[in-house]
Parts: sequence; C-alpha cells; structure tokens
Amino acid sequence: MDWRIERHALLDSTNDEARRRALAGEPEGLVVLAEAQRAGRGRRGRVWSSPPGGLYLSVLTRPDIPPRESGRLALAAGWAVAETVAQLGLAPALRWPNDVMLGPRKLAGVLCETHVGGDATTWAILGIGLNRAEQPELAGIGGISLSEALGRPVGEGEVLEPLLDNVRGALAQSQGDAAALAAAWSRFSTMLGNQVTYITTEGAMHGRAVRVRTDGALEVEVGGRRFVVTDPALVKLREVT
Repeated sequence: MDWRIERHALLDSTNDEARRRALAGEPEGLVVLAEAQRAGRGRRGRVWSSPPGGLYLSVLTRPDIPPRESGRLALAAGWAVAETVAQLGLAPALRWPNDVMLGPRKLAGVLCETHVGGDATTWAILGIGLNRAEQPELAGIGGISLSEALGRPVGEGEVLEPLLDNVRGALAQSQGDAAALAAAWSRFSTMLGNQVTYITTEGAMHGRAVRVRTDGALEVEVGGRRFVVTDPALVKLREVT
C-alpha cells in the first residue's frame, strides 16, 4: 500500500475527515494528518486532548476482512504504535484494547472505526493519537510524551515513517496470518496472564485474562469457565495483595 499523506494545520478530527473521504469513494492509502485537533476523541466519545506537539493521524484502508473479524484492526494499529515506540528504545505496554502505555502513564491511543456493507467491511479508519513532544497538559491527565520519556526532542519525521511502515505490515498480517498478529500484540500486553475483575449481569467476578483472540476480543477465565469480552469497560486489572 502506498501512502498519500494529507496535512492539515487544524481539524476537528482526523477520523471525521477520513470518514468523509471514505464515504466519497477515496481509495485506501489516504493518511489524514493534523498538527492539532479541536475535537479529537477516543472510545465511547471520550475527549482526546490534541494540542500542537502530538502526532494525530487517521489511515483509510479497505480491508478484506469479514465484519465479525474487524476487531483485529485495532490489534494491528495498537501493535504498530507499540512496535514503533519500542524501536526508539523504550518499553511500551499495550492495555487492551487500544491504549499504549509507558509505565502507568498513557503515551498513545487508537480508535478504529469501520463501515459494513452487506457481509463485507467496505472501509476502516485507523485513528492514532501519539504524544510526541512535551505538552504541559499531559501531566494533569496522566499522560507522557516521547520527548519526556527519551529526554530529548523527537521530531515528526523520526516517528511518522517507521509508524506507517509498521501499520503497513500489521494491516497485511491482519488479512493474512491473524494469529501471528494477535501473538505479536500479546507480547506487549500488560493484562494477559494477570488477575482481572470481570463485570457481568451476575455481578463482579474475579478471574484471569487468558488471551486476545484474532477478532480482537479478550478471553477471561473464571472458575474454569471461559468468557469472551468485547467491551473494555467490563474488565480491569485486579490489584492482588
């Protein structure tokens, strides 16, 4: 896939612009990049602070993936960000399903949105927000930037090209060896193998996060029973004392 990078000084949301272009028939490979966003967002419409100094982009793809398997695209985007950060010499962790962490602080987030027509995924948008340069706002919201973590300035060019290379590889794997993609994602995970609390209609249950499936869902084991979790609001790491 060849990238066509479209730069904007300011947008409401790179995902919104990429969606508009997708609906207008734009071919895959478009990368919408903004220096800042007025209305950046994460999952469930949560606000994503987007001042100048971050890396805010959305990738338009038209993947050959059944709608029921589209969750693997979030794995692809999350792994691509984590791998890029690791290539800079840092030790990122992936918090299922879409956060990239450095220790207890959030470095990046991923928001994937898909459009389904019939039994096919007609297009998908991989939105990525990465804290690149130091920003005063980050300290108050539990965030961290690459510049702070590395102790030096980090330019856009140092991050964007390797990130898009990793996105390209992850997307190819998501449409080929999805099991290998899930395994690669899992190597960065902070949740797998650990104790979790799972909220169900029967109440809170304590168990263990077992694996991330190729469709992006999380499997949790409670008392010998396996549960498939698709909503991250229902599961969290459990502090065991």
